[in-house]
Amino acid sequence: DEVETVLPDSEINSDVALVIPHEVETVGDFKPIEHPTEPPDSDHPVTCPAPEPSISN
Repeated sequence: DEVETVLPDSEINSDVALVIPHEVETVGDFKPIEHPTEPPDSDHPVTCPAPEPSISN
């Protein structure tokens, strides 16, 4: 039987977290973005051209 040992939080070395560089830079404040509840009036489906007839028939 294998026994798994779990260390309590107090025994985990906190120096490891200081070595890992943070890639996320925070510049300024975070602000909420207003999302529209409905699309704007200029939002319409695109009109695709008619398919070309097949020549291989």
